[in-house]
Amino acid sequence: LEDSISATALNDYNNFLMFDVDSIENDDNFKQIKDNLGTFIFVFDGASVDGIEDSEFENVYTNALKERNVKFNNDKASLISVVIHDPFEKWLFVGHAGVLIKQNNKYIFFEKLAPNQDYQITTFNSKEELKKELESRPAYSGDGSEHKPMIYENGELIK
Repeated sequence: LEDSISATALNDYNNFLMFDVDSIENDDNFKQIKDNLGTFIFVFDGASVDGIEDSEFENVYTNALKERNVKFNNDKASLISVVIHDPFEKWLFVGHAGVLIKQNNKYIFFEKLAPNQDYQITTFNSKEELKKELESRPAYSGDGSEHKPMIYENGELIK
């Protein structure tokens, strides 16, 4: 997806990306991302929900990407983002991402759950099935005070 995502580069970011940015800047394994760090920050940086009603949270990430001029230009693969709410910081952030490819009547999802784990591939019958799987993962939930995880495809909410 590297060449199919464009954005106005940003080098300022919030603390939710500090470990990612540190790894990108200091680990040679991330050289490709390092060359596009500003775009990475614009795509994966979150957005404030301070003063925003819970019922409006689903629009915040999409609107933030539009404000950042993020564009997805690929009809063969999509970026799937799991957007998580931190109620204490009043912030939405991308907590997980993967790549989705439609093949025949199936959806193939590529993801890496942790730096020390291998990539994994899972096949789904529908985007709704993928959404349910991602929403059900305990790693994306907290004490219940947060909004449920929101799943986006290329910045648009999967309903």
